[in-house]
Amino acid sequence: MLLTGFSIRAWSEENVYESEATKEITELSIDEFTRLALQEALTARISRHNLSANTYGYRAAYLGSRFPTLAASVTLSRSETQGEETMIDSQTNLYDTSLTYTQPIYSLGGSLQAVLDQTETTNVSEGEDPFVSGRKPQMDVTYTQPLFLFVQDPNKRAWRRTELGYENQLDSYETDRLGVVFDARGLYDQVLLNLAQLGVQKKKLRSSEEVRKITEVMVKVGRVAPIELNRSEIRFHDDERALQNARVAYWQILNQAKDKVGISRDTVVVFTSTLTYVPFDVGLQQLIEYAYIHQPSIRSARRNMELTEIALRETEETTRPHFTLTGTGGMAEATGTPAIVQPTATVLGLPTTTGGTIADYEKSWSAQIGISWPFFDSNRTKYSILAAKEALEIARLSLQSQERGTQISVSNAYVDIKRTEEQIIGYDVSRAQALENVKIVKARYRQGLDRLIDIFDAEDQARTIDLEYLNLLFTFTKSIDAISQLIGGDARKVR
Repeated sequence: MLLTGFSIRAWSEENVYESEATKEITELSIDEFTRLALQEALTARISRHNLSANTYGYRAAYLGSRFPTLAASVTLSRSETQGEETMIDSQTNLYDTSLTYTQPIYSLGGSLQAVLDQTETTNVSEGEDPFVSGRKPQMDVTYTQPLFLFVQDPNKRAWRRTELGYENQLDSYETDRLGVVFDARGLYDQVLLNLAQLGVQKKKLRSSEEVRKITEVMVKVGRVAPIELNRSEIRFHDDERALQNARVAYWQILNQAKDKVGISRDTVVVFTSTLTYVPFDVGLQQLIEYAYIHQPSIRSARRNMELTEIALRETEETTRPHFTLTGTGGMAEATGTPAIVQPTATVLGLPTTTGGTIADYEKSWSAQIGISWPFFDSNRTKYSILAAKEALEIARLSLQSQERGTQISVSNAYVDIKRTEEQIIGYDVSRAQALENVKIVKARYRQGLDRLIDIFDAEDQARTIDLEYLNLLFTFTKSIDAISQLIGGDARKVR
């Protein structure tokens, strides 16, 4: 939600980092902050563009393996010759057009090609009538079908490689996306942690100021020695410096958070979510099983093993026979105006002068089967197969290593989560005891029963417990985010 017309100070006194004019206030929950980080972070934008490029390449490969193409060509040429002895000049003009249709047959592994072509040639010689020859549009259709008797379809094999590569790109994008999400969550929680630590230091400073005032009164009435006032002053100024350091740390992390989501430094941001404890009730075995399915490095290792299996089969087929069946059919009508003389012109029923027309309608077909068998290569294929088998074994071992490493990493992260969770659960009792102890020591100090140092010790203990609890909450959420990255998904949603 966006509010205007208000001004918020992060400190109770003059804020030296802001000229306090009326400013815009932006409220951000952790989900909204994460959404903005995915939208604005440079790494996320690069990852999106990279995925888009790979998606376009994947679609282009898909269309190229299954859908037709059309190509047109036009050729115009002219040549001239001059006879040195006969002094006869001649000229030849050529005009050729063609349209080619190509259709891959993915299911069968074959290819269909149809060519529509028209050619016309004109010869003009000095002192003679022009001679025109050519064809009306002719059609040639060719279908080529490899026979996969001893080998597999290389087109399907190539497409499977494309699919595996694209799936790796999808996993890479998801890894980058999760990285941005959990980095943003961690940064948001860090802001909340620093803000809470700032609050603890403010409370400590107020307590030190209260002790200093009590000490002044007690020195005046002679209840304590003047040295105690000096001690209280020293402690007060120490707490002032600690508060100043906490403020600087808060504003530094706040500016970093604003930059992460593309918000102006001058905009006042209110982080509406809280750093709270929510029990983590997902079991270890559930997380490990989820990781085996979704963890990007494991998925990539499985695909790499499949790729090495494909490479092994491809290598084994190197010295196997390859059969190809080709069928061709065509239709054409030839025309021309040749220089026809007697008696040929009379026989054909044409004028005795040049310029008669001859037309010939042609139909043709052919079928061909071919075999290619590189049966001897001086054992090169043998050793290539052995190398491919070793590569496959390496891929298997790499997959096992990824699975074992992930299991160990997830188990260790899970132990950290549960340890932190136990400490958080036991915090309330310790905190209540520490606060009660501060009250008792202050009351005894007023009565002259305890020393000033006793108040300092009690307050130090209470502040340490407060800061420790905040750090435990931060560590708890960071540990869940860390285990989420290990398993390839949000650990909180695993069921």
